[in-house]
Amino acid sequence: MTEHHSYSFFGENVAIIVLTKDYNDKVHLNFIRKKDDNTWEKFEEGLHIELALDEICKVLDFLEHNEKIMYIIHQHPESKHQKKFTFMKFKEKKTKRWALTIIGELLNDTIKKYEKTLTEEKLRLFKKIFEHLEMEKIAYQKT
Repeated sequence: MTEHHSYSFFGENVAIIVLTKDYNDKVHLNFIRKKDDNTWEKFEEGLHIELALDEICKVLDFLEHNEKIMYIIHQHPESKHQKKFTFMKFKEKKTKRWALTIIGELLNDTIKKYEKTLTEEKLRLFKKIFEHLEMEKIAYQKT
């Protein structure tokens, strides 16, 4: 186990970066997209959410069971904006294997909407990363 984690799931136009700074830090999901000039947004330009341990467990529980859709909604106490993250599982038509689409959006802002689909090995890796982070957060949780 290490203190710092960073793993990226880059696609053609949207990326999700899973990040932690140390054992006690929440898990950060950062969404960025490719801009019109073919450069990538900086973290502060994208959309991010900080997941607490119970939310990590909620994502893993969703991935392990038969539910098809799950939501996590955050509202910053100092802002009127709500962030909504939708997790949708489905079977791909060609392979008949499970895939996961994650949609991050700033509600009431059509520009701040990101969508990324993880299939096969990327979905498995996403789940393994979350399982590792869950174990680590439990082991180093402050009581």
